[in-house]
Amino acid sequence: LAAGASIGVVSVSGTTDAYLGSYTQVGQSTGQVDNLRITANNSAVVKQDIWTVSAGIGAAAANVGVVTYNPILRVFIGDNSKIKTTGSVELSATVTPDVDATMHGVSAGLLAVGVSSTSIDVVPTVTVQVSTPNAVWGLPNPGGGVTIQAANLSLNASHAIGTSGYTAKGYASGAAGALIGADATLVTINSSAKLNSYVGGDSVLTISGMTYIGADNQSRQDAEANSAAGGLLVAGASIATITSNSTSKAWTGAGVTLSGAGLVVRANGKDDNYTDTTAGSGGVVAGAVRRVDAAGAAGAADGVAGRGGVYRLPGADAVHRHDRERREALDRLRLRAIPAVRV
Repeated sequence: LAAGASIGVVSVSGTTDAYLGSYTQVGQSTGQVDNLRITANNSAVVKQDIWTVSAGIGAAAANVGVVTYNPILRVFIGDNSKIKTTGSVELSATVTPDVDATMHGVSAGLLAVGVSSTSIDVVPTVTVQVSTPNAVWGLPNPGGGVTIQAANLSLNASHAIGTSGYTAKGYASGAAGALIGADATLVTINSSAKLNSYVGGDSVLTISGMTYIGADNQSRQDAEANSAAGGLLVAGASIATITSNSTSKAWTGAGVTLSGAGLVVRANGKDDNYTDTTAGSGGVVAGAVRRVDAAGAAGAADGVAGRGGVYRLPGADAVHRHDRERREALDRLRLRAIPAVRV
């Protein structure tokens, strides 16, 4: 009688703030300030690799891997501040998750059961704004009243893809060999970034050049589940699920006064989801089940120029776009029954 279990849990969280507090004054005295730049970045590379092997008359192996990436980034200029520069004012915050979770399970014996489960949650929150952030993400701040005089103004909240080419990759494999055997592999990825770029109400922006307010979400997920079982009475199941529910928002509050060469308010989102499953079993009585699901229907992007604002400039452009790409491997199912052999 043998049993093996491996459990791995990784969590990346915390809050990163880069800001000027309320009532800050920059360039208001006789001295000159050329440029103002406030940035925050969070880049995390997570690699999880778990193995479990068990063998005996009754053998069971269970693998469970959990990875959670949910940091909070905030870059802002506090309420009622006054900023004056001869050059540009730039505010930006970027999260770059790169998660790779791999799971392997093997069970062998008279009665063998193997389960491998991998779960990845990528749910960062990124806020860039001219005003003090609201305690609840996504709600407009009743404050604001910031005055900025500069050559150019840029606000950008972004979610970037890691250096591996993926935001999250999950892989689970399991094998069970026995007189009676069952094996199941489960991979679940949730990508739900929240991006917020905002100019608080009643702010006065005197910009000689361009004003850009943007939120840009880019993500790519890959989930693969493989299971194999062999014996007299066997069953194998593989399930891979990816859910994209990202939100990108860029807007100006009510009562904003802006003058300059132009205004661009832009929210973008692009999610690329790929799933692949293999379910195999062989025996006198054999069954294999596979399921794939790559969804992104809940994603949203909004770019809005606030009502009640006064914009004295040649043109204003409010753009919102959310693209989703869904790919599934549909040709990887193997189901076969091997007849008994009489000696």
